[in-house]
Amino acid sequence: MSNNNDIIKFGKIRNSCKYCLASHHCLSANLCDEDLTTFNTMTRRRKPLQRGEYLFKGDDKFHSIYIVHSGSVKTFVETRDGEQQITGFYFPGDLLGVDGINRRRHFYSVEALETSSFCEINFKKLEELGKNISLLQQQFHAHISREICREQEFIHLLGRMDSKRRIAFFLMSMSTIMQKQGCSPTHIHLSMTRQDISNYLSLAIETVSRLLTTFQKNKVIDVDRRNIYIKNLNKLQDIIENDHKENIINKSA
Repeated sequence: MSNNNDIIKFGKIRNSCKYCLASHHCLSANLCDEDLTTFNTMTRRRKPLQRGEYLFKGDDKFHSIYIVHSGSVKTFVETRDGEQQITGFYFPGDLLGVDGINRRRHFYSVEALETSSFCEINFKKLEELGKNISLLQQQFHAHISREICREQEFIHLLGRMDSKRRIAFFLMSMSTIMQKQGCSPTHIHLSMTRQDISNYLSLAIETVSRLLTTFQKNKVIDVDRRNIYIKNLNKLQDIIENDHKENIINKSA
């Protein structure tokens, strides 16, 4: 008969940072075992959200930072007429909630695109822990820096790129995300709808559908419902880089 001490507590393993598949690009990445254990005791695994449920909404009180553990979400703000403007899509290892640090209320809303789970860290406790674990503080700052870069890319996307290049940029971004998750960079499973994509890119849904069809005809991608298979990554990159070159020429003219 097995000794109780030999029984593996699968619940604890499942909720441990050490065994998390997203740990290599999470706040806890590269922490030593002792610091990782301390960090793990500070986190709380929230009940999974189903598609359409909210992690928090705009103007909710800020108290915690969240890390996507599994699934995916979209962030959006509401316009004056009550419409959504999607500002981003987030995946395992991504940080959510930093928008509330300044005014102690969240600016955007977070909605699950599929069944999704999250790790929650009280911000005050995270600040205190960061004073003792310098690497954790550095990685938190790095995550915020990446978020700023993400927002700047979004501004560039809307202000400088035509519709074709917006689609190419989106597909390349998703390819990078898939690779970061340990998946094939040429297979993108879209958890968001085409309506979400068109909203995010500020394009008509008909334009998104038309361009995806054009890319498929030109053998850049294959589209199978919500699965996109990239057949020519270099071509997608060329479309984006040509946009950059054209902008330089226009500015110097």
